[in-house]
Amino acid sequence: MIIKKHLKNVVEVQNFFKESDLLKILKKFKNCKKWKKIQQIREKHYSHIFKSKSPYLPSKNEKYLSSFYRSQNLENDKFIKDIINQNLLKFFNKHYKITDIDIDIRCHKFSSGNFFRVHMDGYAGGYAMTLSLNKNWKWDWGGILNITYGKNQEELLSLLPKWNCINILNNYIHPSPHFLSPIQSYALETRYTITCFIKDHIDK
Repeated sequence: MIIKKHLKNVVEVQNFFKESDLLKILKKFKNCKKWKKIQQIREKHYSHIFKSKSPYLPSKNEKYLSSFYRSQNLENDKFIKDIINQNLLKFFNKHYKITDIDIDIRCHKFSSGNFFRVHMDGYAGGYAMTLSLNKNWKWDWGGILNITYGKNQEELLSLLPKWNCINILNNYIHPSPHFLSPIQSYALETRYTITCFIKDHIDK
């Protein structure tokens, strides 16, 4: 396990899971036939929920948009739930000294044209974790997790979806506005991701 601290509230952890467990999860994703396409349009998101004075973030007259697929079948899969819960509980206990957490697991896939506009996840949990399930993703395929930071959010941290790598955003320290760039039509793979929203006793 290799831990990299990119920002005070953004951590990347490589080689997080046992290889055989992750390969089994990837197989389940590839074999899954039940995906719900979700396209979100939120008219007032940037004038109310995500109001910002930064000139680098969406203005109040813009719409929040997203396009992706989600599978409740995978989210309810016992093996996936057990592996995710066991490993995250162990990690948070060791590195954050937290022993009691609630984990909301969401299983996503992103194909050509899918994306998330800028948003924040603090409402869903104090921590947001993303797990990449792609072995050979390229920068110009899109699907890059971009996190804004710095004065007026003028800086950008871009994280490539790497195999067996998780990214943890600590919303208690900073809400971390972020977006997922659109998947390009020439991408040779579907982008598979598990996102977890994690709440501890601070939320209760």
